[in-house]
Amino acid sequence: MRRIPVAVRAIIIGLVVTLAATLPCDFLVQSNLKIAAQIPWAAPAVLAYLALYLKYLRGWGWPRSTALARRDSMRAAGLPWPAWRWSLFSGGCALAASIALLMVVRRLVAWPAAAEEFPARLSGLFIVITLVTSAVVAGVSEEAGFRGYMQRMMERRYGPAFAIFVTSIVFGLAHVTHGLRPLPLLFDGLWGALYGILAYLSGSIIPGIILHSSLDSVEFLAVWKGALGSRPLIWQSGIDKQFLLVAAVALIFTPVAVWAFRRLAALTRDEREHMDAFGPTSPFER
Repeated sequence: MRRIPVAVRAIIIGLVVTLAATLPCDFLVQSNLKIAAQIPWAAPAVLAYLALYLKYLRGWGWPRSTALARRDSMRAAGLPWPAWRWSLFSGGCALAASIALLMVVRRLVAWPAAAEEFPARLSGLFIVITLVTSAVVAGVSEEAGFRGYMQRMMERRYGPAFAIFVTSIVFGLAHVTHGLRPLPLLFDGLWGALYGILAYLSGSIIPGIILHSSLDSVEFLAVWKGALGSRPLIWQSGIDKQFLLVAAVALIFTPVAVWAFRRLAALTRDEREHMDAFGPTSPFER
């Protein structure tokens, strides 16, 4: 294991950590679609599993010899209120700018249509609960695996810039299961970078989990309701108010997000320096 570069080990461990949540939770959801499909019994089962999953990654359970390493690699510490405020504000502004940019791009180039179909027998309440639960699973597992274990290991060995860059590429490629489409994968990588920067500057993945789960919830529900249907390209329809509005949002929120990230960085600098000096604690890094 020691002969394998830390970056490769970090990628493998991060993917394993992510799959340790997504695979069991997906099994529960798929089982719910087949068994008692009118009752969303999978949702509480998934949340209970996620609670144990997070507890273990934060140091609970056997083996005790890896408890400290798991807790440090997870990077899920609580934050004081000022750090919370700036983390959510900077991350929210960055996501708003990136979503607006996505909407601009979707009017400039042809974009594959997104659709989500469910069996007609399922109630709207069941679908909503299932989609929100799936969004929470994605937010928790991907932040823990990618911005927690994967990025944290590479940060200690190679520094934050390299760690965020590589983790974002892997994060984008991990979404190839949704289709081999360059532009969507590029935006997945962009969102991975935003979450990575947020995790590094704040010193915690918890703000990222909140924002990631919230964004995925809105996206999943919008896809289900068909709210993300394709609009005509501006080359065909001309520039309209909707295009100008989203372009303005992207232009306004981008510098605001940069400014907010700088404030967050200044606020948490001492904590980041302490974490960076912590040194490798996991036997997988040595």
